[in-house]
Amino acid sequence: SAKLPIYCTDNDNREIALTINCAWGADAIYEILESLDKYNVKATFFCTAKFATIAPELIIRIHKEGHEVASHGYDHWSRTDNEPMRSKIILEGITGEKVYGYRQPRMDKVDCLNLVVNEYKYNASLNPTFIPGRYMNLFEPRKPFYRNDILNIPSSVTPILRIPLFWLSLHLFPLWMYKILCRWAL
Repeated sequence: SAKLPIYCTDNDNREIALTINCAWGADAIYEILESLDKYNVKATFFCTAKFATIAPELIIRIHKEGHEVASHGYDHWSRTDNEPMRSKIILEGITGEKVYGYRQPRMDKVDCLNLVVNEYKYNASLNPTFIPGRYMNLFEPRKPFYRNDILNIPSSVTPILRIPLFWLSLHLFPLWMYKILCRWAL
């Protein structure tokens, strides 16, 4: 059986959980899978159901290679209240396995009770930082926590300044600085 993904790193080990959002660009996902295989790294792929219906063979490959397939809603650009249920049904139909994780597109707020009703185990939609016009979550925890019976796994941010460590930061900061920020966050 596949090793479970890292849901909580509140221990003495310095571990990271690698996540990839899949909503378009199948060619890039194939390249990512090759790199992950080369270094024997497992990741969680948050996939939109729309992407999964366009590239079901890719979703099957992600699953067969031991990565976690999680939900990223149905469509990245237009959302409805039934997205968690609709996407879960489609992804589970393709993989034949339960889907436990959910990440709202653009990391927008999501109703945790909706996730509980649809039997998700965790929510990875929280960006605990402040970005004008996008996020005002400075007072949310940086580490995993439970709310409404669902595990919330915030995206990585640095302590104190709460600099988000996602793709945009990697493009904005020099690599040496990004590495320092990552070490600080661990």
